[in-house]
Amino acid sequence: MENILFWKKDLFSTKTIVYSKERLIGELKDNIISTQSFGEINGKKYTFKSNVLNNSILIIDLTKGECVGQIRIDTFSSKATLMVDNKDPLFWKSSGLSISNWQIYSDDGLLVENKGSYTNGSIYSFNGYDDLLVLSGITIRNIIQQRLASYIILFLCFVFLILR
Repeated sequence: MENILFWKKDLFSTKTIVYSKERLIGELKDNIISTQSFGEINGKKYTFKSNVLNNSILIIDLTKGECVGQIRIDTFSSKATLMVDNKDPLFWKSSGLSISNWQIYSDDGLLVENKGSYTNGSIYSFNGYDDLLVLSGITIRNIIQQRLASYIILFLCFVFLILR
């Protein structure tokens, strides 16, 4: 069975909203200064704590008060590995440089797929959907887009210094 969720984020906003059939079911707020994101979906609350030094993100279930998973983002590619609830690893990958379209899959097949643009998208979830996977997918996308923007800015600064 396939479920469809939608997300929306204004161009320079740090807040992503998630809804189902025009009903708000969740949101994700990025806190760039503290490298944390706070998410809530269907009443479940999570914190995503980034460790910039080792490209990992701890997923903390605020209801349980414990770490329920970890995300490792590849340094120079748009791929990530998710370990949730001590289960087999899941994989996140994007198709293209814009990170607009992405998937979460396991060795058994596709679990979640996003099709969208920079500011909105449709999340297709197969065999029901996992709230945490939806928020994790959006979190990974946001972090990789922030990195791409940083790389572009650094490159432009470098070019400006050379041409000066």
